[in-house]
Formats: sequence, C-alpha cells, structure tokens
Amino acid sequence: MMDQTSHSVVDDPLRVHRHESSRVIEKWAPPHKPVTNLASLFEAKAALRDRAAIVFHQEGTLPPVYCVPGLLGWDAFVGLIAEHLGPERPVLALQAHSLATGAPDFPDSIAAIAEDYLTTVRQHQSAGPYHLIGWCSGSFIVFEMAIRLLAEREEVARLILIDPPVPPISEASAARVRQQIAALRKVQLGSEAARAYRDAVARTMSTIGRAIRAYYPNPYPNELVILYSGEQSAALTAETSAWRQAAKGPLKIAEIAPTNSSMIREHLPRLGAYIRGLLK
Repeated sequence: MMDQTSHSVVDDPLRVHRHESSRVIEKWAPPHKPVTNLASLFEAKAALRDRAAIVFHQEGTLPPVYCVPGLLGWDAFVGLIAEHLGPERPVLALQAHSLATGAPDFPDSIAAIAEDYLTTVRQHQSAGPYHLIGWCSGSFIVFEMAIRLLAEREEVARLILIDPPVPPISEASAARVRQQIAALRKVQLGSEAARAYRDAVARTMSTIGRAIRAYYPNPYPNELVILYSGEQSAALTAETSAWRQAAKGPLKIAEIAPTNSSMIREHLPRLGAYIRGLLK
C-alpha cells in the first residue's frame, strides 16, 4: 500500500415530485441490500428510477456526502459504504435524470452531466462546504462537479475518487463497455418496467461512456484523494497519470484492495473506515 501524501427530504418516500425539469430528493426507508444478479437489480431499481437521489441516514447531523456511482448506477454500493460511515452521516447516491421515466438522454459532455447532478445537490444543500465521492466512472463526473463548484466560489471540503479509470480511455476499454451494454440488453426480465429501466441504463451507459472518452481533467487546486485497487496501481501511480497531473493541491493516494471487485466485497470495511477517517 502506498499513502501519499438547508437539508430537507420529502415526507412520502414513494412520491415523485418535479419542479420544472428537475426532480427533488427522495428518501428510501427500507434497508438497501446488495443485489446478486443483474435481473434482480433491474427489477428492484425499476421502482426507484424516478428519484433524483437515494438518501441514507437522512436524520444524520454531520455534513452530507454526495456520491456518484459508476456506469450501472449501483447505489447499493453507496448504501454499503454509508453503513461504514455511521448513522450520523447523511449519504446521497445521486441518480442520472436520464434514468427517469420519459426523460431525455444526457448530452455527450461530462460538463453538462456534472451540471445536471449539481442541480440535485443544490436542491439538497444550497451552499458549501461540499463532500463529494465518485466511484469508478462516476469519478469523472464528481471531479467536474468539484471544478464547477470551485468556479462558483463554493467550498469543496473533500473530493474522493474510488478506483477511477485513468484518461485517456483506450479503445479497448471503450469496447469492453460496449460489450457490457450489449450484454445488458440481453438480460431476461419479467416486467415491462424493468425492461424499460434496463434500456434507460444502457442508453445512459453509452452516453456517459462517450463523454468520458472525450474528457480530460482540468487542474484541481484543492486536496484530491484517490483510493484504488491493485489493478489500477501502475496507471494511477505513474507520474504522468492524468489525475496526478490535474492535482495541483495536496494529493493522497492509497491502495485499498487488490482488485476492483474485492474492494466492494471483503475490503469494503477497510474502504469505509478510510473514508470515515478522511471526513473527520
């Protein structure tokens, strides 16, 4: 391992509210358990697709943490992290508006996608300091969110990237994403709602994938934290890494697990403890 150095939630969790073109935050009361297969994921998430964010520990009194999951929007992973951050810390898993029923697709721009997510964040918290976490491809979006908040003279207290891909994204990586999307479209589902949600996820993955390939991180003046798996070690720790080049302030890099998959399984308590320490 290397280590370098006005909150409101609507009362009814099942209602969907809209203010002009944006959605407000929704709470989700039941325990958010991990899903073991894609069919179960789509069936479970279809009922949640119109939420702008899923809130964990909404009664917590500490500053909230805003998380952007990866391409699948796996907010169950965010929920598992939230358990390790403690009940006093509200954690929001942000969801793409393009997943909502009848919503238009995202534009092919990380800047525009980040601004869409910031609409939700500002509804929940009108001013900083902000605490932001990006998981995998969500790191690109949350990084741009931080850049834009600083440009507005808002305070970003913490920016954490978890196992971010390193730009520029190769054609081989892009091809793997296209294969994943094709596989998603073949998942057999029992309900029309789940099939519609699956198709929205596939479109969103495709759009964000294209946007990521065109994105290169701008200089970031505040402290940047990158928590990675051994699979990303060579790319992330190289002096020429795009994330290293973008970090103009203090940079903390720590290897948490040997693989991406083990980070969200057996090494999740370690990841949660590390993040909890960073947020103190």
